[in-house]
Amino acid sequence: MNLKPHELKGSINGKVIKTDSSPIIDAYLSVSGNSPNHIDITALTNNNGEYELNNLRPGVYEIEMYAEGFPSQKKTVKVFANKISTLNFTV
Repeated sequence: MNLKPHELKGSINGKVIKTDSSPIIDAYLSVSGNSPNHIDITALTNNNGEYELNNLRPGVYEIEMYAEGFPSQKKTVKVFANKISTLNFTV
């Protein structure tokens, strides 16, 4: 099956950790603002502080991270078709 360029998707994955490198569990990540697609795309970190945001159209995304007891952060990352972009947060 041949996909058209606009149908090819990418992903963002990464970790949310404390400054001492220990993972932050249940941090909430979401695609925000004027990103290429941003409705209902969210993730929670697992026991290792890892997360994944999948099925994203290529483009530049702003990701917001919230974790209870820590300051929220926003970062920008570029997503490419059929690639995984890495975006880590340290709080």
